[in-house]
Amino acid sequence: MADERLKTLFPVTPAKEVSRHCTRCDQTKTIAHFRWLKKHHRGKPEVHRDSWCAQCRREYKRTPEYRLQSNARLQKRRLEDPEFREKQRLSSAEFFRKNREGILKRMQAAIKKQDGGYVGKRILRKFGITFAEYCAMRDQQQNKCAICDREEHTKQRRLAVDHNHQTLEVRALLCHHCNTGLGNFFDNPALLWKAIQYLAKYAKIQDVS
Repeated sequence: MADERLKTLFPVTPAKEVSRHCTRCDQTKTIAHFRWLKKHHRGKPEVHRDSWCAQCRREYKRTPEYRLQSNARLQKRRLEDPEFREKQRLSSAEFFRKNREGILKRMQAAIKKQDGGYVGKRILRKFGITFAEYCAMRDQQQNKCAICDREEHTKQRRLAVDHNHQTLEVRALLCHHCNTGLGNFFDNPALLWKAIQYLAKYAKIQDVS
């Protein structure tokens, strides 16, 4: 279905191939095993057959390496494209609003499992650490935020994994407020310092009055 849609949107006349050699698994398979891919060449959209077979491409997309690279590209686009960032925020909020009870129920069931279940897979895929490593970090911090020392013990939330968006290095575990606070300041120490000076300035004015 996706192949037909791509060919409809970007019609091309590819060479008639019966089979193709996969450059990843080093096997020759029928052309049906190779998906159409979209790319832009000199500003114009084109489609071409993948050099990897569908199975190899699918297996690669399940690896932590691919997920980290994909998340890095997505994060870069969020930072550079405000319109895209707002569209994603609204989409995520709407999805959570419609499926809130089911999402929270699945999260709590997964947290109770020793391997973390869905939560453990998500942490491994997004941050490159296992659920056991996450639990070790949480125990080392005594289940407290690394910034405000507040303990995250509500049923709906757990300590979030904070990481460097440029290097993808995991830093520590933070509560929801501190983690989103750093994100709202784009992890920029200069902006955070200006915010501190701003609060200190108006705190002095209030003290005087």
